[in-house]
Amino acid sequence: GTFTGAVATLIVPSLGVPEGEDPNTSTAYGGSAFVGLDTFSCPNGIAAGIEFNLQSGSQTFNVFYQTFGDNAISSSPDMSLTAGDAIMINVAMTNTTSSTVYIINQSTGQTVFDVVSTEPLCGENAHWLLQGIGGDGVPLPFPNFGKITFAGANAETISGPVGISGATIIDLEQNNTVLTTVSTSYTNVDISYI
Repeated sequence: GTFTGAVATLIVPSLGVPEGEDPNTSTAYGGSAFVGLDTFSCPNGIAAGIEFNLQSGSQTFNVFYQTFGDNAISSSPDMSLTAGDAIMINVAMTNTTSSTVYIINQSTGQTVFDVVSTEPLCGENAHWLLQGIGGDGVPLPFPNFGKITFAGANAETISGPVGISGATIIDLEQNNTVLTTVSTSYTNVDISYI
């Protein structure tokens, strides 16, 4: 495989209800934004990022990381997040049996570092993604997150970092409705709620 790591700095979004919804509705909205390696096409992978929730006018955020494969783990370490915080996320394959996760809240100085056991990764894909989060097999509806930017997005390779020009862009759909427009520059991914 080509890729050994992925990095980006994510700005925690400020959340609102989708247009036309009651701002004080008790409906739960949620989603996640993460940096990942091999979370699509490989049986093994690793991802780290943030989950965001909105209910009854209250926004909550947490960081998480998870691995995929036979010995998958999922962790939500303790880190306080507020809208506007800059969160640097780095996932990297260190060898055939382990990977590292490094998350730093650059706005507060809090850090999370972990070495996790991973089955051998394929090194085929690096991702900067938005994804739904559960409710009982049916993802929660996304809140209006305005714009989520992955800044300084790079994939690590054995011969050095590569930018994201030429990356495949996939728009987010929920219930057959496209929710996002995506624009990229050499190192930034901007995902806007429409």
